[in-house]
Amino acid sequence: MHYQGPEVYDDPEFSRRYLAKRQKTDNPNDALEKPVIQELVGPVEGKSVLDLGCGDGTFGLELLAAGAASYHGMDGSETMAELARRNLAETGAQVEIGNLNNWRFPARSFDLILSRLVLHYLEDLDPLFTTIFEHLTPGGDFVFSVEHPVITSSYESYNNVAGKRGNWIVDNYFDNGPRENVWIDKKVIKYHKTIETYFQCCQRAGFTVDRIRESCPRPEQFEQVESYERRKRIPLFLFFKLKKT
Repeated sequence: MHYQGPEVYDDPEFSRRYLAKRQKTDNPNDALEKPVIQELVGPVEGKSVLDLGCGDGTFGLELLAAGAASYHGMDGSETMAELARRNLAETGAQVEIGNLNNWRFPARSFDLILSRLVLHYLEDLDPLFTTIFEHLTPGGDFVFSVEHPVITSSYESYNNVAGKRGNWIVDNYFDNGPRENVWIDKKVIKYHKTIETYFQCCQRAGFTVDRIRESCPRPEQFEQVESYERRKRIPLFLFFKLKKT
């Protein structure tokens, strides 16, 4: 069975193992992805936030604690959306279930729109980016992270390795399209795009590209030296900060 997008999180075995991995020391999401997202987002006091792929809602709690005026989360997984509703129950935040290919955005604008490690599940980003641009206030920011293209173009070698990967073999880099990722023993379809392709999608939607970042590790983000040294070998994540001017 192949899973398309966030539906894999509704597989009970997968979601159990995924949430357990997120609790491990030096997990990539917390050690590499989250620090860059926090830097790109910057101060959120007084801002209205839309989070596309909100997961369990814990980042929403942090944004509200940091002074965000409102938080609206959306996730394609019923399991994750329910977790987010529970975690955000006392905050006044809103959480919805939806598919980003056809989800109806709220009829209002936001100061900040986020999408963390979700967009690599979508084949065509142009319609979504246009809609995001329309739902940002003037001067608003769109910040997103995806699996780095060198990762999405090396699944074939990864899928044939048991345990921790030793080397990453990048192949067919310039062929945008679906790739099969065997992830926590489940076959998940993700869409490979080159860095240039992501950049062009941003420009076509009308955004000004403020910053592009990669998940370069820092020693202080890791408890184990071995984990830090391993994460220096290849970038796991790619980040964009876009502005509506």
